[in-house]
Formats: sequence, structure tokens, C-alpha cells
Amino acid sequence: MRKISFALLGIALLPTLAATPVVAKSTGGTIAQALSAASRALDDDGSSEPVDVPEGMVSAVDPDGVAAALQALGYKAEMDVDGIGDPLIRSAAEGANYRIYFFGCSDNTNCDSLMFSAGFDLTDGMGVTAINDWNSDAVITRGYLDDEDDPYLEMYLLTGRGDGISTEVFEAAVGEWNQSLARFQDAIDW
Repeated sequence: MRKISFALLGIALLPTLAATPVVAKSTGGTIAQALSAASRALDDDGSSEPVDVPEGMVSAVDPDGVAAALQALGYKAEMDVDGIGDPLIRSAAEGANYRIYFFGCSDNTNCDSLMFSAGFDLTDGMGVTAINDWNSDAVITRGYLDDEDDPYLEMYLLTGRGDGISTEVFEAAVGEWNQSLARFQDAIDW
């Protein structure tokens, strides 16, 4: 019961967290942290032991498998680590470079979710009204401005630590990301 209550608390906080500015992973990633916490609360045993991902599935618990699934779709996938030691994948689509950050990790492994992220260095930055207009129409992705008013686009994907998501669902998510990435670049006149 405690695990379910904690998960429901995390989900109940989402409206409050959604009104909070999104921050970079190195400083928090507020919404992603809440969702990862809710996912961890629902794990059967709560262990941080690695999980074998079944054939035909994609899970953040297996970064190499995520990279392989991305490559199978025809995209580059260069493995790296982020500023806190968690896995990171560098990729590109629609003429833009982006990163896939891993969230909900235990000691830099056994992660439970992914965050697709692309940033754009604009000469004059972007206004709050323009990014708010994007967010009011966006369903799958969200945008925010960094401290120099440069726009970022992000998409969160919860895979959990169990079997993960099917390759078909992963392919659909990557397709949604690519479409949003193209529309976002149009919206910011990139």
C-alpha cells in the first residue's frame, strides 16, 4: 500500500510541478524526477539490480539497447555520459543535434526513463510569449528557455525498469519527437 500511495502522491503533484519551470538535468529535472519516483515506487521489489530486457523491448535500464533501437530506425546513437555520470546518447534528426538523457538511475545504472532534449543557440534569444505559445499547443513535448533565452525542446519517455516498452512504441515515440523537433525549428525560425 505504501508504494501505491507514494506513486499516487507523485502523480497528484504533477499539476503543481507542471507549473514549475523546467530545469536542466544537472540541476534537477523536476517533472521527470517526480515521474521517475512514481515509477520506482511501483517496482515490485524496489531493487537496483540490472534487469534483462526481453527481445523486442526497449528500456532505459539498458542504454546500449536504447542506442541499438535508435540505430535500427536509421539514426546515429553515440554513447556518452552526462555531467553526473548517467548514460547519455547523442543523436540527430530533422537537421538538429539532440541528446537522450537517462533519468531515475541508481548509481548511474538501472535507469527508468529517458528525456529527449534539443537546444538552439539563437543570436537574440526567444521571448517568453513565444515559448508559451508553443507549450499551449504542444501535447507530447515541452519547450523552455535557458538563462540566455535560448529555446530547448524536451520529451519525457517513461520505460520503467521491468520489461520496458515495445520497439513499436519506441518507434512511435521517436517519430513524435522528430515531428515536434521539425515543428519547433519552424516555430523558432531556426
